[in-house]
Amino acid sequence: QLCSKIKGWMEKFRPSPGSLGASMASAAPRITPRTAPVGSGRIQAVVIGVSTGGPKALSRMLPAFSALVECPILVVQHMPPHFTKSLADSLAKYCRHRVIEGDNEMLVESKTIYIAPGGMHMVVRREGGKVYTALNRQPPENGCRPSVDVLFRSAGPVYGSDLLAVIMTGMGCDGAASLRALKRAGATIVAQDEASSVVWGMPGSAVATGTVDQVAGLDQLPQTLAKIVLGTQTDAIRTKKSSSDSLGDG
Repeated sequence: QLCSKIKGWMEKFRPSPGSLGASMASAAPRITPRTAPVGSGRIQAVVIGVSTGGPKALSRMLPAFSALVECPILVVQHMPPHFTKSLADSLAKYCRHRVIEGDNEMLVESKTIYIAPGGMHMVVRREGGKVYTALNRQPPENGCRPSVDVLFRSAGPVYGSDLLAVIMTGMGCDGAASLRALKRAGATIVAQDEASSVVWGMPGSAVATGTVDQVAGLDQLPQTLAKIVLGTQTDAIRTKKSSSDSLGDG
């Protein structure tokens, strides 16, 4: 009920055609494919950031997506402690992948979905050719712990151009600050579209950075992401030219 009320409130204050707000919205950055450094040639891991409306969105997206791919998936869903364990248990009933809460020194393996525990940041690190998860209680970022930015920042150096990052429905801007570094590392970035998002704060902030390669609706995300993971879209994303192939630190 709260989600529907929030969406109704947002519609009340949506800029009318011809208003300054509408003209600013029409001038939003275009989503343009960018040339990215080449890694192994295939996606090794998927990282997902999601918040408001996330549990329902994940329950629709992850079962279909995990049925199409085998790579590990790491998820930051903004939730307090204990609730993330219930989320993992619920998703495990419908996903082909094993679904678990992340923990310290946990090997990142294929056919596994790792949910960041509530109240803890989750990061990844590479050691001896293998990748492990780790947890910490560093201060919240963007008011969040776990934070999407914390996971994404750690994943960029570990996976480089073999990483697929996804920003889904959520309030705020968590995840956006790390996208330029991910893009410089060669990662592919996808955002959920406004129409299917409960709140387009996080995906909208991601799109505003100009680093997003594709935007897709919730029901189209499984196929869209699977095509990237399986390589049927990666070459097109990496070879098409855009007006700004290199990003500054801005």
